[in-house]
Amino acid sequence: MEIIAGERLSAYFQPIVQLRGGEILGHEGLIRGPSDSALHSPHALFQAAERYGQLAALERCALRSLIRRFVELDLPGLLFLNASADFLLDDLESHWRPSLQALADAGLPPERIVIELTETRPVTDYPRLRRLFTRLRSAGFALAIDDLGEGFASLRRWVELRPGFVKIDRYFIEGIHRDPLKQQFVRAMASIAQEAHARVIAEGVESPDELHVLQDLGFAIGQGYLFGRPHPAPTGVLAGDLRERLFARSGPRTRNTPLARSARTAGALAKPTEVAREHETCAEVHARFIATRELGLLPVLDNVGRPVGVLRRLDVMERMSKPFMRELYGHRPCRSLMAEACLIFDAATALETVSEAVVEVDTRHYSDGFIVTRQGEYAGMATIGDLMRAITEIQIHAARYANPLTLLPGNVPIDDYVDRLIEEETPCVVAHFDIDNFKPYNDVHGYRRGDDLIQFTATVLTRARDPELDFLGHVGGDDFVLIFRSLDWEARVRSALRAFDAGAPDFYAPEHRDAGGFNSVDRQGREVWHPLVTLSAGVVPVNAGRLDNHVAVATAAAEVKGLAKSEPGSTYFVDRRG
Repeated sequence: MEIIAGERLSAYFQPIVQLRGGEILGHEGLIRGPSDSALHSPHALFQAAERYGQLAALERCALRSLIRRFVELDLPGLLFLNASADFLLDDLESHWRPSLQALADAGLPPERIVIELTETRPVTDYPRLRRLFTRLRSAGFALAIDDLGEGFASLRRWVELRPGFVKIDRYFIEGIHRDPLKQQFVRAMASIAQEAHARVIAEGVESPDELHVLQDLGFAIGQGYLFGRPHPAPTGVLAGDLRERLFARSGPRTRNTPLARSARTAGALAKPTEVAREHETCAEVHARFIATRELGLLPVLDNVGRPVGVLRRLDVMERMSKPFMRELYGHRPCRSLMAEACLIFDAATALETVSEAVVEVDTRHYSDGFIVTRQGEYAGMATIGDLMRAITEIQIHAARYANPLTLLPGNVPIDDYVDRLIEEETPCVVAHFDIDNFKPYNDVHGYRRGDDLIQFTATVLTRARDPELDFLGHVGGDDFVLIFRSLDWEARVRSALRAFDAGAPDFYAPEHRDAGGFNSVDRQGREVWHPLVTLSAGVVPVNAGRLDNHVAVATAAAEVKGLAKSEPGSTYFVDRRG
């Protein structure tokens, strides 16, 4: 084809973003035909190539164009290159030798390339493809599969090929903030990925609501129009206002240990350190490590102060000590010796979120600590030891105010958490639960059985919440507060009431269960009938502009809880005002 022969292809790049802070992980390379041609669309271009038997030639030409343009633009991070199974397997040497040579000519190491296996062609020879993937991994390439969830084939590819990255199909991301079933699906995929030591990329993120749900679900990487459309010359960094607007309020998953408002963020742990600039030569940074024995790590910054990786003392000293390395690498930019894999967090990131992310990474990063940024620019380094001490302080704070019977957070953490959600303008629903007829039960059956009933209630409510999103606290006595950020909160409330009604009768003697209650004598010597205990809840949706602190929320919840308690049986009442 004339387009291939003349290499009249246009390279476009779409950013792939780290969802904790908004830094660029890399770019997916996408190809377009001539802008003045009917084949500008990639769909039309590849259809035409298939029709004329030129698919392999088009893919080879596309790879060369993308690699060359990626290097010309000096884009940061990884380059994701799409390739079909047919292209990878058929005539491997003639297809890949020119592509590998293009990498060498451009000075782009294989460690910065992710080969993304597309869904365009079926896989017919898995054993051969597995052998190929092993070869590519050993050469330094990372591997990814696309459109996870789109049919059985994509799941089989995951199991058979064990890639380092998996991309969840955009269908499951679109409208995820309105669809609890999609949330369950992607949470399951993320859990499987963790077991398989793969990193999940959420494709098709187009709205802040979708982003915030993905952050709450623990996703670390995203791609979509929200962060940037495919562009022939992207800047390599998210715009500062976009990054600040999207990521500054990315609240931590609760795991029922919310941080107090006074708890520190990553920014509080950041300490200034020596840094290297990416234009410094390998010889210069080598000399710095020789001159200062205590210098173990140098963050590497680009020309505007953004961190792009780290130089580790042991790596630099070992590589530069090899024969001819000083002659070959001495005048090259220090990025040639740099490790791009490093931990980077925005200064506003809560320490709980940092701690959870650190647990998930390779333990080799522990000695490095992590980089802290403010609006994308370098702010300092923090050690894992500092993080552990700060997290310990938070845990001690939580334990100090925990209820001794249920070990659930008490009033102070509850109030702090509600106020923090209000300050961050994070929508939530606060449900105040109370056991009906608890006092006469406690008076007749004794405090020990009463404590058992309270612990049973705590278990019911714990099972009803989403552990990733919802927070349960024990106010005291038989009162509990469940703060929902899960979208299916009403179904969870109803589930809790049903579970309580199913289990509460077990705390009575058979004759009381059969009678539906029991008699007791009051202080005046009169017999009084007491029905079996039930559970009531007052539910208050908390949105921006209404109920500006925890006192207002608690007052509103108490009012509607009173309405629920006025009805027979286990019930809940929702405050619909505003």
